[in-house]
Amino acid sequence: MVPGPAETRLKVGPHRSVSLREDPIHGSLVIKRYQSAGRWSRLRDGGRARREMRMLKRLHGAGLAVPHPIACERRAGLWTLSVKAIQGARAFSDFLQPLPTASTASERQRMARNLGSLVGQAHALGLDHGDLHGGNLLLDVAGSAWLIDVPKARLRRAPDPSVLERDLVTLLAEAREFVAPGLALRFWCAWRRSFLAHGGKQELASRELLKRVESKACLQRRESLKQHENRWIRPSGVCELREYHGKTVLAAKHAAARAWFDNESQHTFTDTVNDEVFHAWKNVGRAWQHGLPCMIPLYLEQGSPPRAVYLLPQALVSMGMALNWRNTDLFAALRERELDLSPRSQPNEAASGHLLFGPRCRLVNPRVPFDG
Repeated sequence: MVPGPAETRLKVGPHRSVSLREDPIHGSLVIKRYQSAGRWSRLRDGGRARREMRMLKRLHGAGLAVPHPIACERRAGLWTLSVKAIQGARAFSDFLQPLPTASTASERQRMARNLGSLVGQAHALGLDHGDLHGGNLLLDVAGSAWLIDVPKARLRRAPDPSVLERDLVTLLAEAREFVAPGLALRFWCAWRRSFLAHGGKQELASRELLKRVESKACLQRRESLKQHENRWIRPSGVCELREYHGKTVLAAKHAAARAWFDNESQHTFTDTVNDEVFHAWKNVGRAWQHGLPCMIPLYLEQGSPPRAVYLLPQALVSMGMALNWRNTDLFAALRERELDLSPRSQPNEAASGHLLFGPRCRLVNPRVPFDG
């Protein structure tokens, strides 16, 4: 169903669409329309909508920060759930791709504490969200945390240790490369205080839990990296096929790349080392997603020979290994994320004296072998 003229489409999925609408009585509303494609699935849409409405009311009544439910009704043949919009909200996962440079250290610390407090309270209530990840945790303009998207959620009589561990592993695995170790510790401490303050049992918030979560999060993050690194060598959420000078290239989707294709006024660096082009392209793409000082991936020619082209934020003068490279901005950013460069990496030196992560670099995690 196409949203009305006063609505803005936010997201479209296989079973639901989400839009933003201004209402004269309630102000900004988020409208979730259940629109399953299959005939039998559509018969269950009403039950899904009513179940999510009931869960939102229960959680809101228990004092958990969830969107305020307004109405659940059938309109134009579709079940519709309306909730109050959270002003200026962004998903926590957005803050990880890459870590926003506009936020200060104190703001990030406050966000980590607020997220930990929210998740701790939810766990103490016995909530099994069913799909808790960074996309279902929002941060508003004030840094306050909110929990959304609860159609699969259940409230248990007591917290389930396996649910606690699963949720914490998922969140830590998603965030562990992109945030400072101190932020993860603040999240954990805030989670524990909130969990105990809202009635959670001491034995469920032990140091042994933290050790298990950290260990499993490392393994889960490593598996995720293996599964997603090939997004940089095929059409995906980060790359798209594009015609360029009579050739079909795999172009990065980010704004800097699209602006370069429109102008082509900035300097570029071309990598043609045949046996390393694809691996290097994926590594630089990952570094760029980290927000590290690096060459910016533009496009990849997958022919013979392959070529990868990067945008240079600053002109290069040489390889930078002769500098005191451990005291540069690049390595400060790496330390903040508990990352390092492999011993054989060769960063590039810019004219300003700063080092840039380039095709001859490789990210590694010194604390976890092979977590690179």
